[in-house]
Amino acid sequence: LYEKGFITYMRTDNGVLSEEGEEVGKNMVESLYGAGALGVSEKGSKKKGKGKGGEEKEEAHEAIRPSVHEGSFLSPEDLGKDIGKKERLLYSLVYNRTLASLMSPKITNSTTATISVGDEFTVRSRGSVVVDPGWGRLSSTFDGNDTALLPPLVSGEVVTLVSSRPTTHSTAPPARFSEATFVRELERLGVGRPSTYASVLETLRKRAYIRSGVEGRGTPEVKGGMISAARAAGITIGKGRGPLIPSLTAFVVVDLLTEHLRDYVDSEFTKRMEERLDEIARGEAEGGGYLRDYYEGEGGLKRKVEKMELAVTNDSARLARLPSLHNSSVSLFVGPWGPYAVREEEGRRETAPIPGGMVEDLGMVTEKNLRSVLDGRRGNGTVLGTHEGKKVFLKLGRYGAYLQHGEGEEMRTQTLPKEMGGMGGKGLGAKLGEEGVGEGGGGLQELIGLTFEDAKKYLMLPRNVGEYKGEAIITSLGPYGPYLKWNNSFTSLPQEYNLIEVGEEDARRLVEEGIVQKGGRLARGVLVDFDKVEGYKLTVRDGRFGVYINWKKVNAKMPVEFLDEPSSISKEEAWAAIGEKL
Repeated sequence: LYEKGFITYMRTDNGVLSEEGEEVGKNMVESLYGAGALGVSEKGSKKKGKGKGGEEKEEAHEAIRPSVHEGSFLSPEDLGKDIGKKERLLYSLVYNRTLASLMSPKITNSTTATISVGDEFTVRSRGSVVVDPGWGRLSSTFDGNDTALLPPLVSGEVVTLVSSRPTTHSTAPPARFSEATFVRELERLGVGRPSTYASVLETLRKRAYIRSGVEGRGTPEVKGGMISAARAAGITIGKGRGPLIPSLTAFVVVDLLTEHLRDYVDSEFTKRMEERLDEIARGEAEGGGYLRDYYEGEGGLKRKVEKMELAVTNDSARLARLPSLHNSSVSLFVGPWGPYAVREEEGRRETAPIPGGMVEDLGMVTEKNLRSVLDGRRGNGTVLGTHEGKKVFLKLGRYGAYLQHGEGEEMRTQTLPKEMGGMGGKGLGAKLGEEGVGEGGGGLQELIGLTFEDAKKYLMLPRNVGEYKGEAIITSLGPYGPYLKWNNSFTSLPQEYNLIEVGEEDARRLVEEGIVQKGGRLARGVLVDFDKVEGYKLTVRDGRFGVYINWKKVNAKMPVEFLDEPSSISKEEAWAAIGEKL
């Protein structure tokens, strides 16, 4: 919007309009709604600082507002057809907020009637009448009748109960922060400023301290060298939407800093520091002295870190102190290769890596579940039963759960789907109530939710599902997940299908859509392969630094709204992203 000349410069903290912006905005309000819609003028003064010589200087940029075109602001409808839906919505926000800031307040007359039912309880009813809509005129839902009337009542009047309907209300724990509510909390605490909120969130993601997800699922945006940090945190790579969920690394870092460098996780400290930096920017304080005190002073960062390095052991620097593990005999640590559980009993120390899917839902990190993970690493694992004369074991390895059929030279192993081996929500004994556990009882089997009958089906992989055009359709499990193979070509099995239950009819359709219509197997790293554009392939790829769009030798960033589901982007939207790079 800024580059196309529709809004003023957007990297600004200033909340004050320029004289030109205020004058044009007032003229527009008056022409659209009349002079009575204007608010009382409160002349704001632009923030001023001091230059090196002590002279006052004005801040460089005013508040974000629409640019002036021929003496007025363009309405959102006047932007033209080359502006996308989201850009138009964003411009509408800037446009409406600018005009609203110059309009009169919305005045509402509210009435509350309190009705006593004997001495047992009271009920309340509320009504309101809009006296002056003020800036509410800008709302798309404004119809001039924004009222909820109560009948005429007199204090002390006896009213008749016509009907009653009992309802229940259950309290819920506070919701997790979303990006919007997190920024609102930063504003409340006085930490950061509008121009830094985005970089704060970006840093938290890059360092794998948070991820976004829905009901415990989702992934952070991590690039380049920070991929190892994400893996160490026990989470996968990418970007998701939804609530912000802390990683295990975040718990470790916050606990470590709280114990040894408390100031640096105190919002009041950050607030005071920013106030001091503002004083330096205004020329009211000296910057060099502040930096020396901050780093090398008596209570400076350098001395605190030196003390911390002497006090912190390897284990204490990696220990994740979760509320669910308070007073537990099993500990959880985050190491360079990922999270792992530790149990010390009878002088023996046992360790077991924690599958990533389990860590993505911290509600599953309990003492009981960690013990099941440790037991799964001990000895021969859990015996599920006997199949074809050989025992079937459920075991847990570094990369998740797997099956072992038989022992010695006749032994074979079969990996399990990551969402099962990782315990990412499909386990928890969901099916065991109906089908029961194997010979070995609950534990790891109950945690994962694997029945013995399903275990036998996994041991039958690769499985012949049926035929398509005379060629067999084979389903199996590879390093990148479940897949279908037909005529030496492959296609991934969509998440909504069960690897061991997908039928011939569905398999034929998936082969038709995923292999035949797309001309065979996708190249490595290719997520979406569109038809050719001007003789060259247009593809969505997963590269070292994240998901991107490729055409010829031109690479374009994947629009942020499709990072969570790259396959949902259309050919037109992908080509539009390439077009911006040409």
